[in-house]
Amino acid sequence: FDDIGEHGTKIIVFNLWFNDDGDMELDFNSDKKDILITGAHRKVNTNKADKVATQNYVSTRLRYSLRAYTSVLYLHIPDNFRIVLRGHDVESHNVINDLMYPECVLYKPQIAGLAELSAITTIGFVKGAPEIDVQGFNVYHKNRLIAPFWKVANNSYGKGRGVVGILEANFIKPTHDKQDFEKSVLYQRLESRLKEMTYEYWDLHCHRIGYDNKKLPKSSRALNRANQMNAGSSPPIVPRQLLAADIPTSSCAVPTFMAPALRQKQMGLKRNIDALGSKTDSADQDGSHLDVSQRRRFNEYRTLTLENDKCLQYEESAKQLALKEQKLRSQIALERKKYEELLQELRSLDVKTEK
Repeated sequence: FDDIGEHGTKIIVFNLWFNDDGDMELDFNSDKKDILITGAHRKVNTNKADKVATQNYVSTRLRYSLRAYTSVLYLHIPDNFRIVLRGHDVESHNVINDLMYPECVLYKPQIAGLAELSAITTIGFVKGAPEIDVQGFNVYHKNRLIAPFWKVANNSYGKGRGVVGILEANFIKPTHDKQDFEKSVLYQRLESRLKEMTYEYWDLHCHRIGYDNKKLPKSSRALNRANQMNAGSSPPIVPRQLLAADIPTSSCAVPTFMAPALRQKQMGLKRNIDALGSKTDSADQDGSHLDVSQRRRFNEYRTLTLENDKCLQYEESAKQLALKEQKLRSQIALERKKYEELLQELRSLDVKTEK
């Protein structure tokens, strides 16, 4: 333990078991810089881009890779903190940097006597969505990851696909092994709120990744389809269950496809909305009085999105300032230590002064 210096923790793994095939339960040979769970990291051979992207993302790799798990283990890492695995530093992976169209949502648990407790959740679409089949929340407790990619929105038609969130919930207690939270009333309320948060975000932004958002006015939906067609965007790779005919009409989980057989029809629709999107089909004109309230609500959502973007910028600035402060304090402590050493050395010298 002399090589770790004055501070730190060193972990030595020994007395490993062998499985029926004669292999150790931990794999040290497949990756010289990592420790893997034997047999759990076998990738499925496929040419589908969505499957490959999902297999390579950290949400999948942390299930069997110690390096991937430790890369997301702490929400904030000080400058003087390192994790060394098999002689190589572990690079921290901040999932917030993987999000598209991020928003900040403040959650305050409604418990008597706990009004001051709150948690800020950063939520967004993971980069690569909807090709990457990932969703859930990374829930931390006092800076340590307890529930990685906690999937709170379970449904058969894909609503919430690609939505990922990060929060630090210090008001609920983890279990003794730090692998889950105790199933308390606070835990259940948090789970319900995160589920609502997932669906609310999906209803606001699912059209940004290629889905037909039925919460928007018809003119906006048609304009989004035309813009995607003009941009030459390829259709999203959507799982088979999203193509089912019994998808609920209240859901916006219907993907926008650019099939060649529909291009002429969509081009005609595009010509109808070229005049600033004011002219649509007759059904849209008949229901214009309904679109007014929908547009007003959509504008309110857009204003809220801009405010959330500012919140993210302020939060990032606060993090940078905190890191700078910590770095300066560390430098001051180091210089103070050097000063004390030089002072002690000076006092130990027998210096004679001339009169």
